[in-house]
Amino acid sequence: MNAEEKPVPVVSVIVPNYNYARFLGERMESIFNQTFTDYEIILLDDASTDDSVRMLREYAGHPAVSCLCVNETNSGNPFVQWRKGIEMARGKYIWIAESDDSADSRFLERSVMLLERHEEAVLSFSASVLVDENTNPYTDTDADHWHRRKIGSGTYFLYDGNEFNMHCQLWDNYIYNASGAVFRNSASLMKIIDRAVRYRYSGDWFFWTCIANMGNVIILNERLNLFRRHSVCVTNIGRKDAAYLKEEAEYITMMFSLYDISPYRRLMRIGSLLRKIRRSGFDAGIRKCLSEHIASLFGVNVDVVYALYYLNRQLAKVLPVIPIEKWDYRHPTVSNVSPI
Repeated sequence: MNAEEKPVPVVSVIVPNYNYARFLGERMESIFNQTFTDYEIILLDDASTDDSVRMLREYAGHPAVSCLCVNETNSGNPFVQWRKGIEMARGKYIWIAESDDSADSRFLERSVMLLERHEEAVLSFSASVLVDENTNPYTDTDADHWHRRKIGSGTYFLYDGNEFNMHCQLWDNYIYNASGAVFRNSASLMKIIDRAVRYRYSGDWFFWTCIANMGNVIILNERLNLFRRHSVCVTNIGRKDAAYLKEEAEYITMMFSLYDISPYRRLMRIGSLLRKIRRSGFDAGIRKCLSEHIASLFGVNVDVVYALYYLNRQLAKVLPVIPIEKWDYRHPTVSNVSPI
C-alpha cells in the first residue's frame, strides 16, 4: 500500500536529519512510543555522511512511516528540509521532530487535545528540558520564563497570535525548540516556508511568527521535550556567523511593518540588537560594519539609541513596567491560565 492509499492521518511527523545517527534511536523510539498514534512519519536525510541513512532505511519499514527521502547532496539549509516535509504532509497537524531531540510519550496527545479544543489556534508549543549532547540537563536557564512570570507546570495559555508576536516574538524566538511545536496544516504554509528558507539561521523565527499571525497560539506549560543544545546544532553554529545578526535585523523590519509598535519600543528593540552586536565575539571591524548596517537600515544614530537602551535597562530594574525584552512577556488577554 503506498502513501496515497493509506488513510489520512491526524498528524504528519516530519523527521529531518543530518549526521545525527547517534541520536536517531532515541528520537524514533520517542515517536513510536507516543500515546497518540494516529500519525504518519516522513523521514528526511540531507546527505548524511555518518550511519544515518542505514538506520533510516531500517526505520522506513515501520508501518507508520509513509516515506523516506534521502538527498544526494546537502541542501545547506535546514529549512529547505522543512519545506520538503511540509509539501509531503497529509495530516491535519504537523510536528517537525528534529532528529537530535526526543519527546515525552504524552507530547502529541497533549498538543492535539488542545488544538482540537481551540479551533482558532494555529500552533501549540510545549516547554522543553534543555540538555547537552550527553543528555545532561542545563541548570542555569529559564528559557520559558516560568520563574520570572510565576507560572506553574500543568497549565496553558491561549494567546491572541498578534499579541504573542508583539510581546514575545518581537524580542526573541519564543518558540525556541521546533520539536516542541505542533501546528495546523494549511494552504498558507508553503508561502510561509518559502519566506523562511531565505534565512540560514533565523528561518524558524520568521516561520513561527508568520504562523502566529494567522490565529491564536497555545503555550503548554509542561516540559514534554528534550531539546539538545550541542556544539554542532544550527543555533550554536549561527552564533559564530555575523549573518545571524543581519537576519535578526531583517526580522525586526518585518515586525515593524506588520505591527503598530510605538516609536519608543522600536528604539528599545533596535537597542537590544545593538547590545548583541557589542557583546558578540566578532572583531571590531565586523561589529562596526554591523552597527553601520543597523544605522542605515533603521535611519538611527546607533550611539544615541544604545545610550537610551542602556538607560532603559537601568530604569527597568526599579520599574518593571518599562518595556524591555526581559519583562515584556505578558500574560495573554484571550484567557487566563487554564488547567489541562
